[in-house]
Amino acid sequence: MSPPVARDLKAPLALVTVLFVLSGAAALSHELVWLRRLALIWGGTAAAQASALASFLGCLALGARLAAQRADNSRNPLLGYALCELGAAVFAALSPWTLTLLAGWAA
Repeated sequence: MSPPVARDLKAPLALVTVLFVLSGAAALSHELVWLRRLALIWGGTAAAQASALASFLGCLALGARLAAQRADNSRNPLLGYALCELGAAVFAALSPWTLTLLAGWAA
């Protein structure tokens, strides 16, 4: 028989795992949308694609580096993660206007 603590954590752990997978899928699809939209602005050259991918991965690494220390010291790291996801969702919702402004600036 498993200890009560382990049994109590199975449901939240499964939910968090599913949410992490969905978050990763959303991030990859958002990156793909940005790549397609930026290709319309700057062209579909390999340099443009590489710069978009490098900025995505660089920001991912920077965010992980900056958030790691805060998450380690936080009493509720899942809340912090949820707030980061909310910020990403707001940014994704605003990205059509951001890209329109970027297209005007790049022209």
